[in-house]
Amino acid sequence: MIVVSAVAVRDTARLLVVAWLGLRLRAILLLPIGGMYAYADPESQEGSSNGGGQFSMALAGPVANLATALSWP
Repeated sequence: MIVVSAVAVRDTARLLVVAWLGLRLRAILLLPIGGMYAYADPESQEGSSNGGGQFSMALAGPVANLATALSWP
């Protein structure tokens, strides 16, 4: 249950970053190792592959998991 919760927290944070970057998603598949995303248009695919977008998406998950762990009583 803890692993499933950690994946949900991490992917929720990543989806918030995707929305903040203005990328459009067509499909999302949650897996125990992380989510797989299909982008709706070529512009979103290109926007996700630039350096800033990749860094933001990569950093969002661990930061969200760390914040959740630190807030645990």
